[in-house]
Amino acid sequence: MLFDDQPIYPRPSGEAQPVERCKLLEEVKCAFRVKGSSALPLALSGQIVLGGRVLTPADLEEHCGKLVAVDTSEGSALKRVGAAIPDLPIRQFESVGGLGESWLVRTEDVEGPGQDLPLMNGARLVFGVVYASA
Repeated sequence: MLFDDQPIYPRPSGEAQPVERCKLLEEVKCAFRVKGSSALPLALSGQIVLGGRVLTPADLEEHCGKLVAVDTSEGSALKRVGAAIPDLPIRQFESVGGLGESWLVRTEDVEGPGQDLPLMNGARLVFGVVYASA
């Protein structure tokens, strides 16, 4: 399943429509195996997600609401990019499913408010989940 928000023309008449070319697949740079249950129901433990380029802290605002694989000084998880905290290098990364939790993460290694929060090492856009057939 790909998370592509590009419109399909002509509009499909049913639930699914074949796609001749998907530009989103050209942006896939790597794959990750999911661990744990925080991405439920989107992805199960052991499934593979397709990742894109590494995002810098400056890229995050442009991708607010998008799914990312975020790596911090305290662990990694699939999250949605949330709001930035005004005037601080801190951003919220929101739970994907009902079992996960939202995180506050420092996007820069600075002293001052929030210095006890995990530091973002990197984040990659997530473009889809590979569901294996039984």
